[in-house]
Amino acid sequence: MQTWQSKVLPFPHPASRASQCFDIIHSDVWEIAPIVSHAHYKYFVTFIDDFSRFTWVYFLWAKAEVFSVFKCFFALIETQFFASIKVLRSDSGGKYMSNEFQDFLQSKGIISQRSCPSTPQQNGVAERKNHHLLYVVRTLLLDSSVPPCFWCEALSSAVHLINRLPSPMLNHVSPLSKLFGHSPLYSDLRTFGCVCFVHLSTHERRKLTAQSVKFKPGFVYERRSRHESSSTSFVPSSDLDPAPDLAPASTALRRSTRLSQPPDWYGFFSPISFVATLSTIFIPYCYKQAMEHECWQNAMQAELQALEENHTWDIVPCPPTIKPIGTLGNKQEYRVDYEEAFAPVAKMTTVQTILAIATSQSWQLHQMDVKNVFLPGDLQEEIYMKLPIGLLLVYVDNIIITGTDCGLITKLQWLLHTTFHMKDLGQLTYFLGLEVHHRASGIFVNQHKYIQDLITLVGLEDTSSIDTPMEVNVKYRKDEEDLLDDPTLYRRLVGSLIYLTTTRLDISYVVHQFSQFMSSPRHLHLAAVRRIIRYLRGSPTRGLFFPTGSSLQLVAYSDADWAGCPDTHQSTTGWCMFLGDALISWRCMKEDRVSKSFTEAKYRVMSTACSEIVWLCGLLEELGFP
Repeated sequence: MQTWQSKVLPFPHPASRASQCFDIIHSDVWEIAPIVSHAHYKYFVTFIDDFSRFTWVYFLWAKAEVFSVFKCFFALIETQFFASIKVLRSDSGGKYMSNEFQDFLQSKGIISQRSCPSTPQQNGVAERKNHHLLYVVRTLLLDSSVPPCFWCEALSSAVHLINRLPSPMLNHVSPLSKLFGHSPLYSDLRTFGCVCFVHLSTHERRKLTAQSVKFKPGFVYERRSRHESSSTSFVPSSDLDPAPDLAPASTALRRSTRLSQPPDWYGFFSPISFVATLSTIFIPYCYKQAMEHECWQNAMQAELQALEENHTWDIVPCPPTIKPIGTLGNKQEYRVDYEEAFAPVAKMTTVQTILAIATSQSWQLHQMDVKNVFLPGDLQEEIYMKLPIGLLLVYVDNIIITGTDCGLITKLQWLLHTTFHMKDLGQLTYFLGLEVHHRASGIFVNQHKYIQDLITLVGLEDTSSIDTPMEVNVKYRKDEEDLLDDPTLYRRLVGSLIYLTTTRLDISYVVHQFSQFMSSPRHLHLAAVRRIIRYLRGSPTRGLFFPTGSSLQLVAYSDADWAGCPDTHQSTTGWCMFLGDALISWRCMKEDRVSKSFTEAKYRVMSTACSEIVWLCGLLEELGFP
């Protein structure tokens, strides 16, 4: 039945308000589309106390983080205010309706009051508060000429200000006074986006150099490194004393004013800003940049000298009947322009097996490095090539030497020295990003520096760590939530985590899960990857231990789930291999076909595990340990 005339009934005002703090908490999630903050935040959630109208705001990468954020907010109220939340009032969005969210509210005795669909008026406090916040955010950004990507900082400032301003609803008392019982301090307030001068620390300045650096906006966002500073040693321009008048007395001193237009470097921001260098060495992106720095000139000269000593090529005039080829090897065809060409490298399982055997037998471990990796081979054809403008140095030249006879090891090192240009690095301590620590009880291998560099890359140095790399009983799908505007950061992080599984078996499964979304990652997937890095932040020194005196018995374990993938219903399988007490090989992967039963999935993983066992047995036999 339909009616031709209908109108919305008026919404009555709430009959009563909370009688004390935290009796009722209002909450809502807003999306700032399509603008993403410089920290890749896209959403924010607010929590408003009904009694004091005090507001808390949290920034989100994905809406699925609302539950974890609410747990943090709940813990804050319990710990800092010794109080409990009685009612949570929100809309009926999926972020509040999940089973785990509702189960948590029931376990804590919190009543969940949800508005009807398409009825934001029933959640009016949170809706009106968000409108007020965004009004202030727009005003701050426009007045200060700060780019919109700093909306997180503007929103934090807006919440800070509104919590300290008298409110007519509270009889002209500020929310902070209502909640804490004392008046707010206004002496520390500064103009958002004003010029500030950061005081340099002792090691950053000299006696006759500037003692501070000029920055804008006020929270100190370094334009050279795109790095936020948490230093409190800064002076806003409004607090500076006038400079002494060094001009003639008739010339009046004029004080500087805020720039009417933002500097050009304010507009530059892209995901490449997060791709920070992992060391203090300048990394050039082209030959021209490299030639501007003496260290790279010296490195190139050393490489050229090594190539000349190895007689890799001879510089001759090109015969008139010969057309020289370029250096675009990507356009060459197999068996047309070249035959087989490859650089064999050791499998990481082989490296771990060697370490396990050497530690078990108490052998010494030495490391050598080839100064020039391009060793000349005997070509069957005469090739003429155009001279390139520069050289690309690729490192695939690390060598590990171990054995029972120290004299034989020394003889081998001498033989390598006389044949190639080698560098003796002494005892094995660092190999392909793996840090090797020698102890009396064995060898411990981890990737501590690699993890710290990864944390710095994402900008999670100041965030808290978590105990698990992945939420329990959560299934991630390919088409969940919105696509990332630029998947570069996601792919870079997952690629780094894949290499980190070399020593971290505990993240092998979760990294496998999110490596499936490399082609079309979503905001939810990026938030989950950041969770993995937060987990690593709490345990950066974990790794593999190879004990001394362990037996060399090969032991294997395997397991599988059944139809665990929510998209394809394929099973996820995994296995690990121990050589004595040392873990040397493991893998987590998705089966290439759907199993009809749990038993079939188990047999499939046993088959792949047996293939690895056969390969390891062959390796051990070649090494003399059948």
